[in-house]
Order: sequence, then C-alpha cells, then structure tokens
Amino acid sequence: MNYAAVSGRLSRKIYPRQNTNGSKTIQGTIAIRVSDELTDFIPFKAFVNKDTAGNGPWDLVSKGDHVVLTGRLNATPYVDKNGEKVYPPADFIVSSIEISEKAEIRNQRRAEQAEAEKQAAATASGEVTPVPSAEVATTAGKATPVPSAKAAKAAVNVIAD
Repeated sequence: MNYAAVSGRLSRKIYPRQNTNGSKTIQGTIAIRVSDELTDFIPFKAFVNKDTAGNGPWDLVSKGDHVVLTGRLNATPYVDKNGEKVYPPADFIVSSIEISEKAEIRNQRRAEQAEAEKQAAATASGEVTPVPSAEVATTAGKATPVPSAKAAKAAVNVIAD
C-alpha cells in the first residue's frame, strides 16, 4: 500500500493552475521540522475536481498554516533522449488536507505577519512608524503610554536599523 501522511507548515503560498479539462492542480511546499537544526521542505501536488467551487479546501489555508497532508508517493520513470531509463524524485500527491491549528491562533499569526510586513515596508521606505501602546501609566497626573514588551522590542529593532 502506498500511503503517506506528513505534518508541518505551508512554507509558501499555494499555486493553483487550471488544467485543460477544467480541474485544477495545486502546488505547494510543506516544511517538516525534523530536529532543532533540520527542516525538510517537501513539494506536493493536489488535484481539485472541476465541479468544486474555487480551489476547494485550499482556499482556507495560506503560508504558515499548520496542516496534515495525506496522500501517496508517485515516481514514474521515463526514457530520456539517449534511451536510458530515468528515475525522477518522487512526487507527493495529496488526497486530503486537515488544518491542525485553531482558527483564532491562525488568525492571530496572520495579523502579526501582516503588521510585520507593514512595518518592514514602512522602514524600507524611510517612514517612521509609531509604536503601539498597550496600556497607559499615570505619572504626576499625566497619562504616559507604556508600550508592551513586544512593541518595545519592535521599536528597538526599528531604531537599531
């Protein structure tokens, strides 16, 4: 039996491609952490039926999402122009996808990524971005913003650059 299951994060956005028969081929890469020092990046393909709206379940995921993919390995040898049989690397053909993290965690991570990208773009263009304050402290009757630890670290990174 040819069956494989992998768990990891999507390491790039997925790329849907329209096939001539109306179905779609989805291509992507999943990052699988093997150890603290080693991560494997496995390319995969999935097929979406022509009767399925949009890209099916692939519309629900994006780069960074933790998923479990199940499917099979496909390594089809071919004969090259010299008449020699060539064994290419195996393709991972996905038959099902499961999102393995809660929606609120996924949405929070996406919001943080969007904010980081926004700050990086502003820094690259020379704009100064205000540091968001999480709470307000009172000093001698005056309200003084106190940045959160995360915001303070971001401010230090902006100033250091």
